[in-house]
Amino acid sequence: MKKIFSKSIESVLLDIQLYNELKVLGIIENKTQLSRLCGKNDSYVRCMRAKGYGLHIGSLVVLIFNLTKLKRVETDTVRLFKLSEAQRTIQEIINEKCYLKHNYINYNQEEESEK
Repeated sequence: MKKIFSKSIESVLLDIQLYNELKVLGIIENKTQLSRLCGKNDSYVRCMRAKGYGLHIGSLVVLIFNLTKLKRVETDTVRLFKLSEAQRTIQEIINEKCYLKHNYINYNQEEESEK
């Protein structure tokens, strides 16, 4: 049976991609801002990465919600477009993390049934 890549590693790689895209869009400047937008303390992103864990899906949902709140008060159309792009990217990352989790669970169940 084919062994799947560690879900933690893939999740961290997705978080790095997300961080870089949000930075390019100008939504954030550093990990502290991302942590705050995720509704967490200032060191959340740094700590999760140091532990080798990906950001929790719930935190990413809070991030989308907070970007929605920013969009409600934003008047600059370019900034609105960037916020919408950021939300789309975050949703894709959430979908990918859910897919990874699903595959990880299925793989572990198959491993258990083969024993």
